[in-house]
Amino acid sequence: MFFLDLAQVRRKGPIPLTGEPPQAKRYCVSAIVSTYKSELFIEGRLKDLLAQTLGEQLEIIVVDSGSPENESAIVRRYQKQHSNIQYIRTEQRENLYQAWNRGIRAASGKYLTNSNTDDRLRPDALEVLARELDQNPSIALVYADFLITGFENQDFGSHICTGYSLRPEYHPNIMLAGCHMGPQPMWRRSVHDEIGYFDESFFAAGDYEFWCRLAIRHHMKHVPEFLGLYLHNGAGVSNSDLQRSWAEAQRVQDMYRPHFPAPAADLPTGFYFRDAVRPGG
Repeated sequence: MFFLDLAQVRRKGPIPLTGEPPQAKRYCVSAIVSTYKSELFIEGRLKDLLAQTLGEQLEIIVVDSGSPENESAIVRRYQKQHSNIQYIRTEQRENLYQAWNRGIRAASGKYLTNSNTDDRLRPDALEVLARELDQNPSIALVYADFLITGFENQDFGSHICTGYSLRPEYHPNIMLAGCHMGPQPMWRRSVHDEIGYFDESFFAAGDYEFWCRLAIRHHMKHVPEFLGLYLHNGAGVSNSDLQRSWAEAQRVQDMYRPHFPAPAADLPTGFYFRDAVRPGG
């Protein structure tokens, strides 16, 4: 069995008859899509999100960080048919967390999720996660298990599965053992008003740092279902420079060591690949 540790490695309505300006639509979920040199993936990402059972309750915010490729034309083509897609482009290249923060500030959803261009979701994934937050007002973030593929532009319903990842149940003793929230969590927009935004000094572990900051004040919840499909992409942010990713994870753990207990000894090790039988498979 092989494993890879994660620590390493607004639609406007009709014009009011009163003459007052129209109010921006309030969405249930805003999905932040950061893109840079992702022309290969962006159309599949948009199709995947538009197929979500949340339907018009989902806002899609694409943040194009000065990409030299043709994502812009693809996104604008979809915008003509789907008013819930918002497109933001910066002329200068921004890192992942700068792009996420820019998207979050533009978002109108009560819940947020990051949507990596090369990953995909079970069609009801965002509905399932949003329901968990609706039903558990004391929970700030939810995360689920996910399947893994090594093949580009697969979809959840008909992909070649090369592995899987089981996430641990939430307890403060998991926080110093790596970024167990995984690549496709959902969290409350309101937490940013309380604890700020993602730390833009990070290259790959800014989400891990933010989840730790969040966990000091709030609880999280694991949803024990396979809701996502993760592309094991060697050119991805975390995998493209494993040494830097590992060093940043260590920096986060050193920062938050005083706030959390020592890691539990029996936590899942990360990703499990195809020489093991997938649970339920």
